[in-house]
Amino acid sequence: MLTILGSFLSKLVSKYMPDSFIFVVLLTFLMLFLSIFVMGQPLVTMTNYWGDGLWTLLPFAMQMVLVLATGCALAASKPVQKILQYIVGFVHTEGQAIIVTTIVSSLVCWVHWAVGLVIGAIIAKEIAKKVEGVNYGLLVASAYIGFLVWHAGLSGSIPLIIATPTTGDLAALTDGKIIPLSETIFSYKNYIPVLILIFTLPILNWSMRGIKSTAKVAKIKSE
Repeated sequence: MLTILGSFLSKLVSKYMPDSFIFVVLLTFLMLFLSIFVMGQPLVTMTNYWGDGLWTLLPFAMQMVLVLATGCALAASKPVQKILQYIVGFVHTEGQAIIVTTIVSSLVCWVHWAVGLVIGAIIAKEIAKKVEGVNYGLLVASAYIGFLVWHAGLSGSIPLIIATPTTGDLAALTDGKIIPLSETIFSYKNYIPVLILIFTLPILNWSMRGIKSTAKVAKIKSE
């Protein structure tokens, strides 16, 4: 049943889901329309707001670039590559491919979200080269579904922020109080949902195996 549903949704999204950039453009014009015709703001004022606001994102954008770049460098290092090759060596069937990819992605994303994204992509590609007939779409989904646990892990933004002395708007999150990691990331209340996801996500993905492979798999395997 899940295989049929997964195949249907995959075809539906592939055919009708627009590029994410389209949503950005549409939301931009929607906010412009509401600001001018509902809030009564002049067009020049809103244009200035948009331009000034864009550049305030540069520090955050640079942080994300550095996080992804360093995560990619770590994932490409020889020790990590040897570990990944060792893990891939145990994979021989499509079911094993889905389970291993999901578990590895989830565990690494818990440690660090950026490294998890890169590791998930690498191990999915390596397994696709080895396992004949594996559905690469499902394999990629397994590689990125581990992202569900990242914010409950060591790189979770909010737990780290509220455990650090802050001022201004961030301090308002906890009324100026510092909440230690022992009450968030390392709390048993946090471990329970994380463990549930790590154990159930591989089963969920495994149950959707058997969907007919697409031409994209052959293309990737030949590279």
